[in-house]
Formats: sequence, structure tokens, C-alpha cells
Amino acid sequence: MFRSTRARLTTLLVSVVLLLYAIAAGTIYLLMVRLTVTNENALLLSSARPLVPAVRASLNEGRFPQEFVDLRLLEKLFPRLTTIVLRDAAGHVLADTNSTIGGQLPYNAKSGLQTISLPKSHLVLRLYSVPLKNAYGQTIGGLQLALNVSKDLATLTQLRRIVLSVGLAGGVAAVIGGLYASSRALRPIVQSWQEQQRFVADASHELRTPLTVMAANLDVVFSHSGETILDNLEWLANTREEISRLSRLTNHLLTLARADSNQVVLDVQPVDLFDIVRDVHESFAILAEAKGIQFPAPTVFPAKSGSGDRTVALESAQANGAFGASDDANTALVMETDAVRESRPFACYGDAARLRQLIVILVDNAIKYTPENGRVSLTLTQRRNVLKVAVSDTGIGIPSSQQKLIFGRFYRSDEARTLSSAGAGLGLSIARFIVTMHRGKISVTSTPGKGSTFTVFLRAYALRREANGPNQPSASSDSTLPL
Repeated sequence: MFRSTRARLTTLLVSVVLLLYAIAAGTIYLLMVRLTVTNENALLLSSARPLVPAVRASLNEGRFPQEFVDLRLLEKLFPRLTTIVLRDAAGHVLADTNSTIGGQLPYNAKSGLQTISLPKSHLVLRLYSVPLKNAYGQTIGGLQLALNVSKDLATLTQLRRIVLSVGLAGGVAAVIGGLYASSRALRPIVQSWQEQQRFVADASHELRTPLTVMAANLDVVFSHSGETILDNLEWLANTREEISRLSRLTNHLLTLARADSNQVVLDVQPVDLFDIVRDVHESFAILAEAKGIQFPAPTVFPAKSGSGDRTVALESAQANGAFGASDDANTALVMETDAVRESRPFACYGDAARLRQLIVILVDNAIKYTPENGRVSLTLTQRRNVLKVAVSDTGIGIPSSQQKLIFGRFYRSDEARTLSSAGAGLGLSIARFIVTMHRGKISVTSTPGKGSTFTVFLRAYALRREANGPNQPSASSDSTLPL
């Protein structure tokens, strides 16, 4: 499929390159020809300008022109001319500076410039003929000036050969470059096509699994036609669970499809990331408790401030277990206070719903792949103008060879498939998409068997509550995403 496309693209590229070269080279060659002929004509005309009036005057007075008495002097006066010929009214040669060439020159009574070839002398001349007339319009003689242009023609011929040679070599190079360029140009298209094929195949597989389970459960219900709904509640519950899974999968697929077609529009507003992190923690605290997983309150490190009215409750991060005994950990904020709420140090500019979806995906994965008695922690940090959200767990971890693959669609490591079969491998793809849409970065560090840490970096956005009212950006802020 792509082989013919590559051939057509290469042909197009080569054709465009050769056409542009032909236009450029042809233009240069024609300009050189015109410049050469112009210079030759200028030399002949400038030489004839002082000579013609003097010779005409002498012939009108019935005298032989003194300029042709001493031919050597005439040659010295016009060293670049090949020959100068003086003719009578009948066209016979009266005098010339080069008798060998002068006798071969054609003559007519009309003035003009022409290029002639002398095969016997192997010369090409540029000839300027000037008829000499008296006051009554009668022809009394003629003057011819000839310039050897053989070297000029040889130079133009050599230039033409060079242009053709370079064109042929350039054509071969264009073919090779066209093949390379077309391969590079088609590479992302081929990869996209292959990814699309894998996406369709994986999506079909993921969609078929819940449909198969639903069909099996409904078959069981239909086979128990004599039983009540309560008797078949287990099978109906299984069907409902698969419907929920199918609904989530469909929503994820729709999100990724819209992302691919650039149809996702963010509702960009100033957002308090602290509120989102706190709400996600409250939503998943019960689930973590049910699995026997420690899920403490978010650990928060606000930006340093010289304001004296920011009084916050402090607790050692060593007790919280998130960062160890670093200097910064000694000032970790582990709870929201009125001062933190009022100063709003964790503001960013983005879509609150999408950012919440991002945190939900990371926390859900952390709890899902962390065994009983494990630990999941949420950390929110501001360093200058960067907000950092870290979700850490003590789960199964991710091998280093797979850490670059986990953000791909439908990708799930073998350990993840063994531990949980509920996911489809789309969550981290959506997470990366959300981060990219907010012009941020997401990274992962993990050790198999010890846990993983997913870190999201977003640009902080300062809010001035006292100057612009609640949830309003400062006057110096841009109206676009700052990242």
C-alpha cells in the first residue's frame, strides 16, 4: 500500500527539484548569453563611435583616411578588435588590419550587427558593418569592425555542459534524496496506520470481552426461566458490572478519538489544584480502606512567602512517610488551613474536570496495583512557578524496559494483567493527553516490587483575590495557557 505511495511521492519530489533546477539553470544560462552578447556589442559600438565620423569625413573630401595609413597604429588604438576593414562604394577592400580575415568577411550596404563563422580560419566573429554615405545619401564606402568571440562561445558551451552534467548528477541525487525524504515523510504515517490497526484490534478485543461475559450471564438467566429475579441476582449483577466496564471503556475510546482529531476543547479557567487533590483523596479514601491500603491526607509543600499572616499547621513529613528527612520535609503542610486557602498558592490555569480526571487515573491505578497493607500517598508541591503533583505507591512496580511503553494505548505489563483484569490500558494514555493539553509534563520512576511514583508538572498561576476578586487572574497574566 505504502510502496506505491512512496514511489509517487518520490516522483513528485524529484520532478519538483528538477523543474526548479531547470528554471534556475536555464535562467542563469540565458542571462550569461545575454550579458556576453551585450558586452561584445558594446565593445564594437564604442570602437566605431570615434572612427566612423573621421573616415566618413575623409571620404567625403576625396582623401584616403589617414587612420588606415598606419595600420599598426590602428591596431594599437583598438587592440581587442580582430580586424578593421575599409571598403569602397563597390564593396572592395581598400585596407584592413588583418588581410587573411578581412577578405573572408561578407559585406552588404546595410548597417547592423551579426555573428558569422569562418570555417577556414576556425573563427567565430561578431561583425559590425557601417555604410558610409555622403551628404546626398550616396554610398561612398563602408567600414567593418570584427571581434573574435570564439572564446566566449567556448565558455558558454562549457557552461552549458556543466549545467547539464550538474543536472544529471542532481537528478540522481534527487532520486536518492527523494526516496529518503519520502521514507522519512511516510514513517509517521506508517506508524500511525499501524497504531490505528493495533488500536482497532485491541479495542475490538476489549469490547468483545464484556459483551461475551454479558451474553453468558444473560444466557444463564434465560435458562432459569422458572426462577425469580432475586434467584438470578448474581448473574444480573455481573451483567451490570460488565455494562459499567463497557461504558467506561467507551468513554475512554471516545476521549482518545476526540484527542486524535483535535476535537477536545478545554474549559480553561484558574483552578485551585489543592481542591482537586483533596476531593480525589476523599473519593478514594474509602476504597483504599476497603483494600487495607494506607492512604493518608495529601502532603502539601506551598511556595515560600514572606507574608507574616500565613500561619499553617506543620507536621514532620518523616511521620507522614512521603519524603524522608529532607530539609523541605520539615516544613511539609499536611492539612488545609485558612491561610493556605486565602493565599491560594496552588493555582494553575486549566480545565478543572480534566485535571481531576488526571488525578483520578493516577490514584486509581496506584490503589489498583498496590497489594493489601501497602501505601499510596499524594503530594502537592509548588517550587517557584511550577506545581508538582506526585502519586506514589508501594505496589508491584514497573520494569525499566516497560516504563516508556506504559503510556501507550491498551498497553499493560504482565504483572498488571496478573494482578488485575479490570483495566483496558487506556488510563495512562488519557493522562498523558490531559497533561499535554495543559502543556505540562508527566514522568514515572519505578522499582519492580517496591512501587512507583507518577509525577505531573504544571505551570503555577498566581491569583490575586484582593485585587481582582475571587478566582480572578492577576492583571499581568496572559489569557492563554502559560505552559
